[in-house]
Amino acid sequence: MVSAFVAGLIVLGALPGSEAYVSGYNAERSGKLEQAIESYAESAGADPSLAPYARIRAARCLSASGHRGAAIEALRNVLSESPEGPWAPMAKLNLAGLLALEEQFDEAGAVYADAIDFSPKTWVMEQYDWAAAETFIRSPKFQERGYAYFRNKVATTVLRQRRIDAARYLEKSDGLDNRLVGLLGLIKSAESTDSLKLALRLLPECVAGGKPIEVKTLEPLLTSNKKSPSAQQRDEFAKTVAAHDENEWMRLFVVYLARSHTSIGKPEVAAFACDLLLKHWKDSPETGEALYWLGNRLAREDKPGEAVEQYLRLVKQCPEHPRADDVLLKAAELQKETGDTKGYVKSLELLTKQYPDSRYAANGWYWLGRHGEGAGHKKDAAKAYRHAADAGLGDYYAHCAARSLARYGDSPANGRNLRVDGVSSYLAAFNIEAGAYGELAGDARFDRLMFFGRHGLEEGEWEALYLGKSLTGGAEDAVVYQAMCEAGLAKAAMDLAEARNWGIVDGKKSAARLRIEYPLAYWRQVSGQCRGTGIDPYLVLAIARQESTFRPALTSYAGACGMMQVMPPTAEWLAKVDPLIDSACISNLENPDNSLRLGIRYLLRMIERSNGNLVHALASYNAGPGNCSKWLKRWPNLDLEDFVERIPFGETRDYVKRVLGGYAAYHSLYPAAD
Repeated sequence: MVSAFVAGLIVLGALPGSEAYVSGYNAERSGKLEQAIESYAESAGADPSLAPYARIRAARCLSASGHRGAAIEALRNVLSESPEGPWAPMAKLNLAGLLALEEQFDEAGAVYADAIDFSPKTWVMEQYDWAAAETFIRSPKFQERGYAYFRNKVATTVLRQRRIDAARYLEKSDGLDNRLVGLLGLIKSAESTDSLKLALRLLPECVAGGKPIEVKTLEPLLTSNKKSPSAQQRDEFAKTVAAHDENEWMRLFVVYLARSHTSIGKPEVAAFACDLLLKHWKDSPETGEALYWLGNRLAREDKPGEAVEQYLRLVKQCPEHPRADDVLLKAAELQKETGDTKGYVKSLELLTKQYPDSRYAANGWYWLGRHGEGAGHKKDAAKAYRHAADAGLGDYYAHCAARSLARYGDSPANGRNLRVDGVSSYLAAFNIEAGAYGELAGDARFDRLMFFGRHGLEEGEWEALYLGKSLTGGAEDAVVYQAMCEAGLAKAAMDLAEARNWGIVDGKKSAARLRIEYPLAYWRQVSGQCRGTGIDPYLVLAIARQESTFRPALTSYAGACGMMQVMPPTAEWLAKVDPLIDSACISNLENPDNSLRLGIRYLLRMIERSNGNLVHALASYNAGPGNCSKWLKRWPNLDLEDFVERIPFGETRDYVKRVLGGYAAYHSLYPAAD
C-alpha cells in the first residue's frame, strides 16, 4: 500500500560527522569508552554542527570511566564555547547531574533550575525534572521547590511506582504537611503496611496542642486484626472521627481504612470507612476514590449488585469526581451481565447525558445504539450511533458506530470500511479533508533532527524543543511539526501542539492537527519493512503509537523495550526462529530499525497464527498467544465485537480497542492511493 500523502517526505543527505558519531554511540553502548571518546572527537572535528553534542557525549564517557572532574570541566567548556543552541540544556542537565554526584547540591540546584525553567516542555523533560527535584531537596536554597514537585507528583501521576517514590521522599521531610502528603501517596498506592506505620508515627505531631485521640479506638480497625470490629467498636471509632474531623491526619487515617480493608478483602469495614468519609469529608477527592476501590473489590468478589450500588453511590454523592463517568460504564457492564436491562440502559443514558464530553461517552452511545437496534427502535439506534460517531477520529466506538450507520444510510464513512478478520467489515474510516505535506527536502533546519531521530538518539528531543521555539501559532508551523513527526519525534510534536493549542478551529481539531496526533512517523522504515509481508503499514503505526508514542528509548516497568515494546525474551526467541533477526538486531532494542523489525516479524507470526484475524493477533501481541488461545476456547462462537468486550485482561481489552481505533484513524487521514 502506498499513501497519497507521502510524496513530500524528507530525503536529506548525511552529515559529515554522522558516521563517526554513530560509531561513538555504538562503542559507548558496548562499554568501549576510550574508543567512543575517540570517535566523538573525530565527529566533532569533521562536523561543527555535531561538535557540541559529540563533546557532551565524550564527557559522559569520561564520567563513566571514572574521570568525573574532567567530565565536569569538559561540559563547562561546551557551555562556554557554545552557549546557545539546542545542545545547551542537554549540557546543563548533564553538568548538574555530575555536580549532584559530587554533592555540590547548591551549584547543581542552580544549574538544574536554569536548565529546566522553560515552557512548553515535552515528555523528555520528566526524567530531568525528577532528577532536579531530588537535588533541590538536598539544597536549603531550593528545598521547598523540590518538595513542591513531589507533592504535585503524588497528586497527579497515574504511575503507581512514581507515586510511591515521590511519597518516600515526602515522608522523610521535616515538614508535617509534606509527610501527610506522603502518607496519602502510600495509601493511594495500596502500600498498607508502610502507610500504617507512617500514620502512627505522625499521630503525636498531628494532635500536638489539640484534642487527644483515643488510640485504643483505632486498634480494632487495623488490618492486622483477623476479626472485623464489632458494632460497638465501630460506634466508638465513629465518635472519635466526629471529634477530630478537622484534623487532616484523621481524614487520611479513614482513607487508609478504606484502602487497606478493600485490599485485604474486608469490604464491610471499607464500606464503614466510606460512610464516614461521605459524612465528614464528602468533597474530598479521596472519598470518591474510596467508593471506587470498594466497588472494584466487590466486582472482583463476584458481587455485581453490591458493586453497582457503590458505583452509583459515587456518581450520586460525588458527581464531579474524575471517576464518575468511568464507574457508570462499569455499572452498566455489570448490569448487562446480570440481566438488569433497565438498569443497564439507565446507567448508559446517565453517562451520555451527565458526562457528554467524557472519553467514555462514545462507548455509552454505541451500546445504546446496539440496544435500540436489538429492540427494534431504529430511529433511536441511528440517533445513538450518530452521537457515538461524533466522538471522532481514533475512538474505537466512533468508528464502529460509523460502520453501523451505513445500515441507516447515514454513514460518515461512505462505505470505506476496514476488514480486520479478512472477511467482514468491522470498522469504518472517516472522510477527512485532503491535505498535503510541504516540501522539506534540502531544508537544513532539519538535518540534525533527522539524523538523531533516525538512530533514536536523545539529541533529537533537544532539536525538537529548540525548533519549538520558532513556532508562531500559524499555519506555517505545520512544516516544523511535520519534520518532527517524520523524524520519529512525534511525541514531542504532540506535546508542543497540545501546549500551544495549535490546529484548533472552532473548538475542534483540524485535519492538520490530527495528522500530528496520528503521524507517519518513521514512514520509510515502516513501509519498507512491511513490504512483502502483507502487513498494512498503518497497522504497525497504530501499534507503535499505542505502545510507545513512537519513543524508541522507552522501557516499561515490565521490561518491554523500544518503539514496539518488545520484551527481551521475545526478541531472543525471534532470533532463534526467524532468519531475518540476528544478534545485532536484538543487541540494541532502542534502535528504531531494530525495534520495528522485531515488532513487525512478531506481529506477522501472530497474524499467521490467527489466520489473518487482526483482533486475535493484537490480543496475542499484547497478552501472549497462549492467553488468546484460552479465550478463544472459552468463547468459540462469539462474534468479533463481543469477543473484544469479553477479553478478561482489562489492559489487553483496552489495547485492542485503542490500536483498532488508531488503525481506522490512519486510514481516515491518509487514504491509500489506487
